[in-house]
Amino acid sequence: INTHQGAVPPWNLAEMVTLHDNDGHAQNAIGWEVLYQDGQRHHNQGTLIFSDFDINKTTEMEMKMNLPGLGVRTFLWSLPIPPLPE
Repeated sequence: INTHQGAVPPWNLAEMVTLHDNDGHAQNAIGWEVLYQDGQRHHNQGTLIFSDFDINKTTEMEMKMNLPGLGVRTFLWSLPIPPLPE
């Protein structure tokens, strides 16, 4: 998460994110861990934690982030995600 105006609020993204699969199953994040925050609070990096998700039974994952005052941001992944080249 980043901004170039002001600071990123101290959001708990676990309360704002839902993960969906193409079968209609949805789950909320169960945790958010900030791994990096710059000194001006313009950039936050972290890990969202979800319960087990069977990626062998789905072909797409969609993450929806409902950010206060900014609306919903959607990210979509097709599965399987190919491995990185060696």
